[in-house]
Amino acid sequence: MKTSKSTLYWWCQLGGWLFYGLTMVFFAFVFRDRQGSINEIFYYRLVVTILTGMVFTHLLRELVIRMELRPPIDSNKWWLLTITILCIIVLYSLSNSAV
Repeated sequence: MKTSKSTLYWWCQLGGWLFYGLTMVFFAFVFRDRQGSINEIFYYRLVVTILTGMVFTHLLRELVIRMELRPPIDSNKWWLLTITILCIIVLYSLSNSAV
């Protein structure tokens, strides 16, 4: 059963980030510049964004499991969950802005 849950997790990860990437490509075509072209660095940045997104969401999942922050959560662990999520968001934003 564990392998099927793990497989489902990775399919959901890939599907979600693929959907995100396709959405970004769609809006890039809709809002492209007047010459009708898209900046060539766009696709490289998109790949890096998707890969770092997968890494950070997987890291968040591992932290939630190892720190026992899965529901139901004790009332004194809410601050730990909040700080963990905020740290992952900040790290993800910093890694995307560095590209």
